[in-house]
Amino acid sequence: MGHLARYLCYAHSLQVACVDANNDFTDSANKFDKQLEESVRKLEHKGDNVLPLPPAPVHVNAYLDPDMDLQEFHSILSEKFQISDSALRYGIMGLHTCGDLGPVLLKMFVNDSKAAILHSVGCCYMKIDKHFPMSAFLNNTPTHWKLTYTNAELACHAIEMYAERLRSGEQDKLKVHCYRAVLEKLLVGKDPSLRHSILMTVKRAHELPFLDYAVKATSKLPVKIDPSEFTTQQIDQELSAWWEVVTYYTIRLALAPILETVILLDRCLYLYENGFRSALIPLFDPALSPRNQIIFALKKKK
Repeated sequence: MGHLARYLCYAHSLQVACVDANNDFTDSANKFDKQLEESVRKLEHKGDNVLPLPPAPVHVNAYLDPDMDLQEFHSILSEKFQISDSALRYGIMGLHTCGDLGPVLLKMFVNDSKAAILHSVGCCYMKIDKHFPMSAFLNNTPTHWKLTYTNAELACHAIEMYAERLRSGEQDKLKVHCYRAVLEKLLVGKDPSLRHSILMTVKRAHELPFLDYAVKATSKLPVKIDPSEFTTQQIDQELSAWWEVVTYYTIRLALAPILETVILLDRCLYLYENGFRSALIPLFDPALSPRNQIIFALKKKK
């Protein structure tokens, strides 16, 4: 739904269908398409030499699921692209597919004969609910290890960015990990249901007093917390140990690439078990995009 779709469409003249279950997101994407086209028209009116724009991306409201009606999905795509069902072949591209969406796209690629290409970059592994492990190999391998919220969330972190901040003397920016740990302890102590709550992003948090950070971070929670609870003596003592938190987090972060590798290789094994070879490629600079591993698969023409 984002800028990648517009880039592929307008810059490379590819036919692109953006699929989302949320109608509000589809409306926003249409709005951005029109804004881009309007900007190009203004350049033309100024006399600038601009290339003619290809047709805009098409937008589809659909809920992707392994048990979805593929024939109905084909009909939607055929109608949007104005081509016959027999001529329809498409590629699946998921950039930073959150949680279960990544595995769902892999299953869609395997099950749909019209899906010819797969590009999948995972994200937010802690939101995986029911699609791990995917491979029969891992399902049948005796192990006491399980994918939990904690280790799946750790797999999302970038050791490269963290190491660079330590090397460049920017360790003060890492205080936010202590802030978040102290705030998590306070929230869970207040109400266990607040564990792993999604908090507001706070810009330049390391430059703020903990009180300001905590008030902003919790501003959208369903419970109201008196600001005085963020300024206790116990909290001050915990905050003074921020470097110990950084040290612990550094050691913990060393496991992140291993955890992500387990998740991604399980997906590659799933493809292999279903007759499709794949490649796991570090496509992006991890300092720019921590989730930089892309799974690529291509079906041979019959």
